[in-house]
Amino acid sequence: MTRFSKYSLLLLSALCLTHCARPIANPPGYTLSVAPPPAYVTKAPSVGAKTKRVFAALKQGGVQIRKQDKAIDLLMPAGANFKPASSVTNPTLMALLDDVAEYMIGHAYTFATVHGHTDNTGGVQVNQALSERRAHAVIAYLESQGIPGNRLRIVGHGHTMPIASNAVQQGKHANRRVEIALTKN
Repeated sequence: MTRFSKYSLLLLSALCLTHCARPIANPPGYTLSVAPPPAYVTKAPSVGAKTKRVFAALKQGGVQIRKQDKAIDLLMPAGANFKPASSVTNPTLMALLDDVAEYMIGHAYTFATVHGHTDNTGGVQVNQALSERRAHAVIAYLESQGIPGNRLRIVGHGHTMPIASNAVQQGKHANRRVEIALTKN
């Protein structure tokens, strides 16, 4: 193409766009209709629908959900609890934390306070440190799922707040837990 024809083509295109881009009226007797989207196009669920789905998944996973005035408390099930003297998260807990992270990602002004607990095996200082490590492990996992650290807090309770008797193994297992309080700021 010659230099002249390149510029001519460019000028002609510009003229066409400016003068030919008028709305075209429908011919008499015809109406414009828009076809519905194809079946494979799905509408994104609303925030309310996502929230319901997340809480349904948490309940199905055995999480006890208590709604307070300005908080939602999540008590993880016994299967998601920690082994004795351990702060390593297990796959059951991680799956539930994925749902918590999904909720928090969809609710940017939600903060989480993670409460770590232990059974009464060991001394007060050991249990206090262990409960804090458990809460830190949960926070580290939530951060790995995209939740900013400034929206996460920890509280370690040691063995001061049991939910079951520490006299039996089943009770001790129930007390080795984390609870998460979700609040809006």
